[in-house]
Amino acid sequence: MKKNRSKKISTYSVSLYVLFFVIAAVFLYWTTYCTNEQSDEEEKPEPVRKKVTIVRPSKKLAIVIDDIGYDLSAVERLLDLDIPITLSVLPYCPYSEAAARKAHQAGREVMLHIPMEPKGYPGTNPGEGALLLSMTKREIEDKLTHAMDSVPFISGANNHMGSRFMEDKEKVQTVLAALKKRNLYFLDSVTTSQSKGRQAALATGIRYGTRDIFIDNSHETEDTCTSIRHIINQSTKWEMLVAIGHPYKTTVAALARVLPDLHKKGIALVPLSEIIGP
Repeated sequence: MKKNRSKKISTYSVSLYVLFFVIAAVFLYWTTYCTNEQSDEEEKPEPVRKKVTIVRPSKKLAIVIDDIGYDLSAVERLLDLDIPITLSVLPYCPYSEAAARKAHQAGREVMLHIPMEPKGYPGTNPGEGALLLSMTKREIEDKLTHAMDSVPFISGANNHMGSRFMEDKEKVQTVLAALKKRNLYFLDSVTTSQSKGRQAALATGIRYGTRDIFIDNSHETEDTCTSIRHIINQSTKWEMLVAIGHPYKTTVAALARVLPDLHKKGIALVPLSEIIGP
């Protein structure tokens, strides 16, 4: 009996030693693994990510370039800016149709720049196809139809000169009614403070807007830059704005110089049709 008891005690002791050894081995492995893992984390810290501030555009600016049709190289310079400007094309110029096609292929919006009688006519000549106060309603409609047919891909129209014509509500209403039949909008260039464009638009129900500012009256790069910067600096006072310029080299240079500032101020350049009202 004593021998069996001693044998059982011996077996029990061995089992305890084995269990102790296993526990020690597991503990040693776990400690080593955790230490190595922590060491790896210390050797490979997460990269510091720079905080990027994104300014989302909250203002919309449409830039319309008038008097397109005389010079294709001017159109190419404007398209090279790679911004959604709207090109307003005069009818019957040497490159009217080609300019409209080139602009359309580049994804730009095209308008018809309608010549209209100015104050000082005939000394001041608005060009071929001009709409005159002396014309009948039928003559105005025919002239306008031919002009619309001569410039492809148009989404709307605005007046070229027309400081006298735009003061006659009946004549203007004839023009806007014809445009509406083709589902075109009208932008009043506001060449006269007595324009009847808004009244005629209300009477016809056409989509209508007005020019807010001319940006290149002096034809000088610095002056045009100043005009655009004024728009930017006054952005707290407007939500949508329409600016008109011309295809001068100085205007293209000014746009290229100042446009980077627009995004910083949350101003988005858009085609005219995106902001022109009902």
